[in-house]
Amino acid sequence: MMRWNSTARNGIVALVATMAITAGQAAPPDRKKPKPPSASPTPSAPQQAAKQAPQPPADRTTAPAAREKALSLISPAQQQNLDQLKTDLTSIRAGSTVTDAQKQKLADDVMSAAQGATKPSQASVTKLTSDLQSALGDSSLSYKEKAQLADDVAAVLNSAGISQSEVDAIIQDAEDILQAANVSQQEIDAVVSDLEAIAAEARTNAP
Repeated sequence: MMRWNSTARNGIVALVATMAITAGQAAPPDRKKPKPPSASPTPSAPQQAAKQAPQPPADRTTAPAAREKALSLISPAQQQNLDQLKTDLTSIRAGSTVTDAQKQKLADDVMSAAQGATKPSQASVTKLTSDLQSALGDSSLSYKEKAQLADDVAAVLNSAGISQSEVDAIIQDAEDILQAANVSQQEIDAVVSDLEAIAAEARTNAP
């Protein structure tokens, strides 16, 4: 049997240790692979359809009810003033020249159709009457349409007791009447802006 002397054994031990260290250095570090970022959930077909579906137009069916509600708040004397306002508006003919006296009378009748505490400013009424006369003079509204427009104007003048959505419905109705009569968009925008300003004043002046 071969005997190993101490020098040989020590050499073999050193060789084995060196090989172990070398193998440890050569081995790649144990690195965990990064997790891929989680993908956002894909919306379902119903969700996509809901996002792409057009929104329904604003409901305008409340205009007659809103107008009736506002006009129900006026006194019998104001009702007579409203009747006079209708007469003023229906007397304006397409292509006719409106005199200064007619302008002043219409402005006075518009102001008289408003409730005392919530009356708009004279400047707002003057601008509205001027824009109304321009719009009606360039259109061919029927008697019925002019009467309905007068009701819309009176309802806006007395709109302090109704909601903003009801006011919007009344103003939209007035705009629709003018559009149906082929009034120019510039003149329509002027009347609508006047009505919106008067409605804001009525709400501000409300007790």
